[in-house]
Amino acid sequence: MKKTSINLLANISGKFVNAIISLIATPFYVQYMGIEAYGLVGVFLTFLALSQVLDMGLSVTANREMARMSSKNETAQEMGNFTRTIEIIYWLSACCIGSIILCLAPWISTSWLTAQNLSPEVLKSAIYCMGIALALQWPNSFYAGALTGLQKHILLNSIAIGTALMRAVGLIVILCFFTTDVKFFFLWQAFVNLIQTLISGYFVWYLIPPRTQRSRFDKKILKRIYSFALGMTGISISIIILTSLDKIILSKMLSLTHFGYFTLAWIIVGSLDHIKGPIFTSYFPSYSECIAQKNIESLKKIYHQSSQLMSIAIFSFASILVFFPREVLTIWGISPLAISETQHLVSLLAIGTLFNGLMTLPYALQLAHGWTYFTLIQNSVAIIFLTPLLVGFTPYFGAMTAAWTWVILNIGYFLISVPLMHRRLLSEELKNWYFQDCLQPLASGLGVALLARLLFPQDAGKPAAIAMLTIVFIGVLIASLMGAPNIRQKIIALVRNRVLLKN
Repeated sequence: MKKTSINLLANISGKFVNAIISLIATPFYVQYMGIEAYGLVGVFLTFLALSQVLDMGLSVTANREMARMSSKNETAQEMGNFTRTIEIIYWLSACCIGSIILCLAPWISTSWLTAQNLSPEVLKSAIYCMGIALALQWPNSFYAGALTGLQKHILLNSIAIGTALMRAVGLIVILCFFTTDVKFFFLWQAFVNLIQTLISGYFVWYLIPPRTQRSRFDKKILKRIYSFALGMTGISISIIILTSLDKIILSKMLSLTHFGYFTLAWIIVGSLDHIKGPIFTSYFPSYSECIAQKNIESLKKIYHQSSQLMSIAIFSFASILVFFPREVLTIWGISPLAISETQHLVSLLAIGTLFNGLMTLPYALQLAHGWTYFTLIQNSVAIIFLTPLLVGFTPYFGAMTAAWTWVILNIGYFLISVPLMHRRLLSEELKNWYFQDCLQPLASGLGVALLARLLFPQDAGKPAAIAMLTIVFIGVLIASLMGAPNIRQKIIALVRNRVLLKN
């Protein structure tokens, strides 16, 4: 548990710093490039999501297998062969991703995107650079999964922070002093991605103990992980469709300017991923170790503790975006027009992401058990149900259609998927998960957030908004902590121990 706590602190700190860097840098990007050119960042993020098809579940597999091999003290040779095998697949996938984007660039720039001020040639050049940037970033997904499984979270986050800072500072310098040409935005991204990938790969190999033989590609490893990886591939494809379908449709049906506003909304709401991601990353190896050791009681304890922590963390931040989107966007420093276009999107997307965050640890529990079929089925049903909504209503309601679809999707998961999952896994823990882990912390924090919205003014300036949101965040955080029994008891025990030690 001590190792998990250290990992959690490292991941939260790393993601928090990365989020701050991104949020500070984004207004500079929009100011110097313009909202239309910034819409291409949304296109890049869509490419990144679609490329997950070629992941084939191997990044999560790397996390799970490295944790398993470490807990069972597998030979260094097997770890080396596993790393070499998956590494080769990732670099080949990177070449495929880059080649596909380069081939499609002329068609995307002329037949898919709608731009008013950017010529097809500029769009094509930018997409070429996106392909290079994405290809160089791709193998880092595997190296990050391997470092996570090896429990080297501090190292992983140090690399991520360093390269994020390098990326943001470099882009601001380029845009301010040299050129606002959007292709150079993505060329610098490509350079930093290469640096990050090479550093991460170096440390993965450095941390594997010395081998008696040279590491090699091993088909037996692929056979061993085939079932889990195949299931993860299906899940990845379904998740990609669910999370990218709105962006694909909107990039076609909206102008690049309005797609840029939607991208801005997702950038700010995406900061919530920096909350749920570290908790998943920190606890998933512990889930896998408990299951490998058949220690069900420890698994139950960790599951409830981590779920309550997720509820507290995700709601404390999400409540600010749900109830105070205008204030957040004002502090962020974007234009009044951009605030008007994005504030309602931010609020709705934050609600959907809140429920998505609550589903993160039940999903981790499924993966730790190697049970991938359930998630694949539920995502397939969701795709069939939600696709007509997006296609049918986007022409009338624009980006708001995607926001409402995201809310419906994740509330459906929360109400339907969790009971079905707990019929098979930890079957006696469903009631505790709903009431103790989720609803009690949320209800406690919700009261504070609603009261604050009623009491605080709507159009506060930046200094007042910062003070107001700080008070609200602290209030919601404390209320949510008090509503989470396991976390509350742990805090009380720590305080008592401190007092006894002083006496």
